[in-house]
Amino acid sequence: MPWFVLGFVAMMLFNSIDLIPAADKAYLVQATTLLLTVALAAMGLETDVRKLRAKGWRPLLVGAGSWLFISTLSLALIEISNV
Repeated sequence: MPWFVLGFVAMMLFNSIDLIPAADKAYLVQATTLLLTVALAAMGLETDVRKLRAKGWRPLLVGAGSWLFISTLSLALIEISNV
């Protein structure tokens, strides 16, 4: 199990039993957004487009299908919650 999973579980437990003050939660939410953005950018920058192109259209179609599914599901859940 990756070490950061333990960190996620620990933070979930701390939050669930209200060990984190409400004032600090706002800063943690902003830090989470920043760190997630940096992590995703790092993954994207490490992608070797030549290797991806050599694999053919299949990975691109899988990625596009995943994006379409997640987008559609997210939109449907947002619409359902607004009813």
